[in-house]
Amino acid sequence: MKTFAEIYESMKETLEYQTEELSLAFTESVLLRMEQLGDMSGKVLAERMGFSEAYVSKLLKGKNNFTLETLVKLARALECRIEPPLLLPNEKEVATGQVVLFERFPKSERPFTPRSVPAPQMSNVTQNDDNNDIAAAAA
Repeated sequence: MKTFAEIYESMKETLEYQTEELSLAFTESVLLRMEQLGDMSGKVLAERMGFSEAYVSKLLKGKNNFTLETLVKLARALECRIEPPLLLPNEKEVATGQVVLFERFPKSERPFTPRSVPAPQMSNVTQNDDNNDIAAAAA
């Protein structure tokens, strides 16, 4: 019997998985760009593209395949460009780690600065009541 991890790995090679992965990645980048443009609504995006709001809603939900022309219209409406996709040869990947970029939500105008936390003071006395007898015996 296959483990879940084995089944999941085999699913990564299917057309459906790879199509959905690309669709989700692209949709996420569109939504992030809409946020960067001041939380642009789907209605405004549809107006800029010259499409119906219902069609744009399907695009944003990943429910519709679209043409290259639609991709260019979408990029123009979002004041950005689309880079040509890269075709990379299939090779067995060596686990070298993957860079994952996260963006804060909601965005803050101030950059994140970690606060300093004082180092804990070490003592010979254990704070746990169950171990007080052991700490007292050791002293």
